[in-house]
Amino acid sequence: METKYIIYIVDDDPFNLLLISRKLKKTMNCTTRLFRSALECIHDTRNEKPDIILTDYLLTNDTRNKLNGDYVLQRFKSKYSCVPVIMYSSLQSADLILSLMRKGAADFVLRDDQFLEKITRRVQIHLRTMKQKMSKRFLKLTILATIVAITAGFLYLGKSRPELLIPFSIIWIALFAVILFFKDPVESDIFGDKQT
Repeated sequence: METKYIIYIVDDDPFNLLLISRKLKKTMNCTTRLFRSALECIHDTRNEKPDIILTDYLLTNDTRNKLNGDYVLQRFKSKYSCVPVIMYSSLQSADLILSLMRKGAADFVLRDDQFLEKITRRVQIHLRTMKQKMSKRFLKLTILATIVAITAGFLYLGKSRPELLIPFSIIWIALFAVILFFKDPVESDIFGDKQT
């Protein structure tokens, strides 16, 4: 079953929110949550963890608090350090981009004529990378659990029922081979195919 990703988008322009949301939904299996200010995003997301966050750097409609996208970046990085935050803006400042990357931005996309295609592709890349990391963690935990179980089995069976050591070993080796065969650490639900 294909994973349905949760994507937060923060932009003060409702038209941009809809454009980005429609493009992402058309390209991949996802749910988008749309926010028009940094505070709206922070306050409305206490009970849910997104898979990825997209935020415009300049959020000009928040004149009272004057919070930009870097506030969203800092708040989410302090709470969910593994959630990628992709920043975007029409500003072409190398200093700004470096500053955002130092604060933990996963990527920066320049808002230009190819913006929708670029941001969609970057979202796909970051979600695929995140999924690969999670698959590798799952594989490592499976290997560790198998080693612990085999060790415990040998310790128990070696003392009480030594005749079961060989069948027990064969079962665990077969189980481990099945786990490795069916769990491909680079499978991608985003594109519906396997990436090698």
